[in-house]
Amino acid sequence: MDSLKHSYLSVTDFEFYATIARQPLGRSVRYLLLWITFTAVFSALVFFVRYYPTMAHVSEWLIQNMPAMEVKQGKLAAAVAAPHRMALSDLDLRVVVDPSNSVRKAEKQQGAEVIFNSDRIYVQIHGREDSYQFAERDNFQINRQSLETMRAMLRLFFIPFSLVLFWPYYLLAKGLQVLFLAACGLTLRRPEWRQLQWRHWTNVAIYALTPAMLIGMIFQLTTVPALVAWFFYISTALLYTLLAARRCSQVPPEGFQ
Repeated sequence: MDSLKHSYLSVTDFEFYATIARQPLGRSVRYLLLWITFTAVFSALVFFVRYYPTMAHVSEWLIQNMPAMEVKQGKLAAAVAAPHRMALSDLDLRVVVDPSNSVRKAEKQQGAEVIFNSDRIYVQIHGREDSYQFAERDNFQINRQSLETMRAMLRLFFIPFSLVLFWPYYLLAKGLQVLFLAACGLTLRRPEWRQLQWRHWTNVAIYALTPAMLIGMIFQLTTVPALVAWFFYISTALLYTLLAARRCSQVPPEGFQ
């Protein structure tokens, strides 16, 4: 409950910053870790809602249309007499299974195309092409059962895997942002802020990220360009940091000893 109360006060009450600036740094770090976890969970859910339906749609399309094939000792075997072509028009995705190597490379065009040749995969996405040799990988099979297993694994691990990606990213990003905000305050060196030491600035910067993170989560629900969202995010954090420092400057210097 204290964290919820602190979150509310860090957005609505600058008097609050004069108190938390003097609290032990470890308490502020625990508060930041809680917010990092909350933000990571929120981002993972948004990512799931936004992208999982498309990935599930592709999975179902592959299950219904992909021919059975096996890669063994670096060679592809598939029960197709001629190049087997599939297209998912609404996503501009094309897949070609061609053990005879009559189709060597993907055509330069928009969208995505994947070509299974006898010894490698060609992948082209919006004109950029890469190839991967089967000899560099273990033997594997692609059939209806394996695709259904992959779809089930995707459904089960999509959110946990997203959390594994988002949490370390936010830990690094928020940590650097706290250092940036605290360094900005120390660099300005205004006379009325002379009683604020590095620990005080760090405490203030951590809590000043709260309104910025709320704004960031709101922007995740929109189609606002990332650069615009980032500008509002960091501007909010910096503004709260400086306004909080102004309030802290009204505390007698002995209050920061």
